Amino acid sequence: MQDPPHSATIPATSFSVATTGIEVPLLLHVRVPGNRRWQATLFAGPQVGFIPSVTQVVEGVRTNIADEIRNVDVGAVVGGGVEVLAGRGALVLDARVTLGLRNVSETPAPRFGSRAFLAMIGYRF
Repeated sequence: MQDPPHSATIPATSFSVATTGIEVPLLLHVRVPGNRRWQATLFAGPQVGFIPSVTQVVEGVRTNIADEIRNVDVGAVVGGGVEVLAGRGALVLDARVTLGLRNVSETPAPRFGSRAFLAMIGYRF
């Protein structure tokens, strides 16, 4: 049986991609009415990401591929959380998902997009 056009068979390979960058979200933050002890929050909005460094590792060989990836990404963020009163402030638990909206590859194919899941814990004063 022949492989269809534009396909490839790749044996099991150790592969990873790591990026370094800064993400700047602009989020609308809404507090959902709760009780006196806790309060739920929802947030959503756009995000701009700046990607100065991209490193690919295949079978232990490290390659800088930053020239093949656009250095600016635009995405959409959606998430929620809960704030629980604790002393004079509140314990904050948040989770959010970011979906990249543009192709970050410098070439038309293949198309690469960014995705991220973030969970945070903190204390609001």
